[in-house]
Amino acid sequence: MEYVLRQYRDKQMRLTKVREALAEIFCQTERPLTVPEILVKLEQSNLRPNKTTVYRELEILIKNEILKEVYFNDDKKRYELDRDHHHHLVCKQCGEVIEIECDHSFELQVEAVAKKNNFVIETESLEFFGQCKNCV
Repeated sequence: MEYVLRQYRDKQMRLTKVREALAEIFCQTERPLTVPEILVKLEQSNLRPNKTTVYRELEILIKNEILKEVYFNDDKKRYELDRDHHHHLVCKQCGEVIEIECDHSFELQVEAVAKKNNFVIETESLEFFGQCKNCV
């Protein structure tokens, strides 16, 4: 959580109760969250901001590169910390999301393909879809 709070300070962002709660929620969660899931977690923290406030805060955190949007094949927008480089394994049966890290050689291959095709990658999202160990 200290990482996110430091980001707030470095970017001169006021530390509101909602921002502090969002920092805690995203630091304690191992998978991307939808807005309804975020609202439930905020309520569990005894905060009840309206949905508009939450969307506004999420946009501010994205703009400041603290959070990023993630989309899977269900078209639901999800949010997660914009930190280390990772990808996702997504279970098509139950929806479980597992974060995975790819080694540096994978990243170098992606950069080489982009360079070869004169392509500038601005954002990326790589998800693998299948069945988790509980659904196989």
